[in-house]
Amino acid sequence: MQPQETSDKLLYFHVTQNEYIDMYELCLRSASLDIKKHRISVLCITSKECAERIEQIHKVHCIPTLAHVMLIDYNGHYMQRYAGKLNVIDYEHLKDYYKVVYCDTDILFFPAAIEALFGIIKEEGIVYVTPEQMHFKQPWFWHKDVYTEEETQQVERSPKNIAINTGVFGWINQGEKSEFIRSQFKQIREHVYAKYETVTTDASEQPYINHRWLLDQNIDYTYGQIVTLQPENFLQQWFQHASQQENLFVPPVTLHFTFNEKLPRMNHVMTHLLQNLHSQLVDHA
Repeated sequence: MQPQETSDKLLYFHVTQNEYIDMYELCLRSASLDIKKHRISVLCITSKECAERIEQIHKVHCIPTLAHVMLIDYNGHYMQRYAGKLNVIDYEHLKDYYKVVYCDTDILFFPAAIEALFGIIKEEGIVYVTPEQMHFKQPWFWHKDVYTEEETQQVERSPKNIAINTGVFGWINQGEKSEFIRSQFKQIREHVYAKYETVTTDASEQPYINHRWLLDQNIDYTYGQIVTLQPENFLQQWFQHASQQENLFVPPVTLHFTFNEKLPRMNHVMTHLLQNLHSQLVDHA
């Protein structure tokens, strides 16, 4: 079904497990003012089991006519859930959007971050990303045991020495080079699925996407323009970042929660800091 109303910007997410729905609600709540002000379309790739709650969240935090759900039948396929963010290439209306941004659900947005996030995406043929803070050559990071010795040596010889964090990325989705980006995502998805046929342990798709990008010289990424802070010491990081900027929220600033007990930590930050920041901006608008 064709969306009733259109926008040239799409912010999309992937939620297929109930424990992530509450984080998704907090993530959208932190971005809600920007989403509505700038008329951003929101898409959630999800399962039938989660769809009803997702749609309720959209009614509150999005413009209802610009909020959409894409249902995926995972049939118990383990890896399809973890690489689900790549399934956006199958979204029937994807080509309608000029700019597309993906975000994990364990992220909170500072005020004005959404506008700034789309604002940095300016050049065709580039995927805008943030660097991964962990060292990508550590075996536990990218599941070295899944790859052959030759593949392992190829990664170790790669001239690229920074890995990608796949929690936030975006690209220009129209023009000659956009088809190339979508085809690369399709190849990466096939690569991930193939590798995961041999995996039974819990793991994310990030190591596999990194493995592909580290060896493929045709994929072009721009680093460092998406600012993600760690919640544990984000105030110090934020002020250090802000001291170098005229605007506290440009380039886009997000809080990316890692490791355990994400939901209570997100709740705490949203209640005690971000909610006040958003309210102050509304009061002074």
